[in-house]
Amino acid sequence: MKRKGRRTREQYIHDLQTLKMRRAVAFLERMTDGYKQVQIAKQLSIEASTVKANLCWLYARLGARTNAQAVAIAFRKGLLK
Repeated sequence: MKRKGRRTREQYIHDLQTLKMRRAVAFLERMTDGYKQVQIAKQLSIEASTVKANLCWLYARLGARTNAQAVAIAFRKGLLK
């Protein structure tokens, strides 16, 4: 019997993926405003490699190979407004 309020491993993984998706989409939104990955990293006080890794993960999820392709797909899917 499960304890009330305790999350399963699957719920935890889903929550992490949701947070990662939100963060990657936020990076992509900044790119649509004309910012480069390095500029985004400086604005958020994080490493440029973190921005790159999150965007690579998002591109794989979207099936995109380029920034422009990722933006177009994200707009079609409603991830960007």
